[in-house]
Amino acid sequence: MSLFYGSSVILPSNRMRRPVNSWSWHEVFHVDKDVLTDVLQRALEAGITTEPTPSHLGSRPACRDESIQRQLTQFLSGTGDLTCFDRTMFSFGFWGAVRISREVLAMHLLHRASKVGPNQTAAELQRFLDLDHTPAYAVLAVRGIETTQETDITDDIRLIPYDAVPQSLSKDMADSIAAASEQAPFMAPQRGESLRPKAALVKQIRISPKTCDATDDRVSPDEMSMLRQVCSVLTLVGRSTPMAFCSWVDIEEWVPCRDLLSCGVGGTLVATESLPLHKMTDDDCSDASMLSKQFLRLEHRDQETLLTSLDRLNRSKRRFNAIDKAIDLGIAMEILLLHDRSKHDQIAFPFRLRGAWLLAKSAKERIKIERTLNSIYDCRCQAVHSGKCEAPTREESLPRLFERGQDLCAEVARCILRRGVFPDWHKLVLGGEG
Repeated sequence: MSLFYGSSVILPSNRMRRPVNSWSWHEVFHVDKDVLTDVLQRALEAGITTEPTPSHLGSRPACRDESIQRQLTQFLSGTGDLTCFDRTMFSFGFWGAVRISREVLAMHLLHRASKVGPNQTAAELQRFLDLDHTPAYAVLAVRGIETTQETDITDDIRLIPYDAVPQSLSKDMADSIAAASEQAPFMAPQRGESLRPKAALVKQIRISPKTCDATDDRVSPDEMSMLRQVCSVLTLVGRSTPMAFCSWVDIEEWVPCRDLLSCGVGGTLVATESLPLHKMTDDDCSDASMLSKQFLRLEHRDQETLLTSLDRLNRSKRRFNAIDKAIDLGIAMEILLLHDRSKHDQIAFPFRLRGAWLLAKSAKERIKIERTLNSIYDCRCQAVHSGKCEAPTREESLPRLFERGQDLCAEVARCILRRGVFPDWHKLVLGGEG
């Protein structure tokens, strides 16, 4: 079973057949698969060598029989439909492009044939030519959570074990960054913790057009943005503190020249802090999918408000200092409960009132929640104004108060997600549905 959704296409015999799942009509190119298969088969029988190269290609596959190598080169040079390999810029979407030539294509075909055979290699080249886009996927490596299963978060986003992400030059680079961070004395993780991510969010994308001019200044949509948003939403799953480590885009394994290319990694975070590792259960994975779908249905303005709050909630969970915990938790709660208030309004009373009415169904429950929110607000004010933070009562420690406050904050966010909109606070506190 393939990890990623494959592109369903019908290999056409005509030059103007529309591939399944394509977005628009486009010209279909053709390569003589029988001739290519024969050349590759004879190349394999003669033997393939791999010579090191100083370029980003890593190695240069070539046939031991120079005459067969020339035949392959001549075949590719004489096939007019391979224009996307005429030293054009092979597009990685918003990540940029890499120049590809038919010489590079020849190296790929030899390398790929040695792995999957000549027939499949030729079929993959034709399959790529039939498409009006390049099948690819965006990867966001995530620290702070660990999963052992693959979960469909949305129709095109999956949460998977990091080790299940296909190996590539980009992933090798991400692993090198994590390993280098572990070796740096001032970045050494606590208690031997590995800085290598344990989970990844993966989104299927289509890169179109396949190639672009080096001077092309068009702006492509940032497919990684949605993955970062989903990563933030995972803060609501249990007591997890997910953090994006780095991101990259890879084209699917079968796409020509994929094994020779890399777009690099972006958004790399220097892993200076030790994160508690939350191991995702089956229920957690289902919860993550539900919460993410609810979030993506929100209006953009509400998404932005919620993401700002979740960022502060995540920070509060990670903080070791009580003052920092109190400030971040207070900000997270105020964003959710007081986002519509001006800086001149009184906020202490509506802060407690709104939270109590939103989360509780009975007077007894409202009183309990109101007291907890009052304690959180007091701690936040102490931290901001005096640089101190003390437990409100002897019966409850600060760590326990912060934990309860973080759970309440998460529940407020969940209530908003279930509603699909922020409440009408005026109606809610007057006893209406809000």
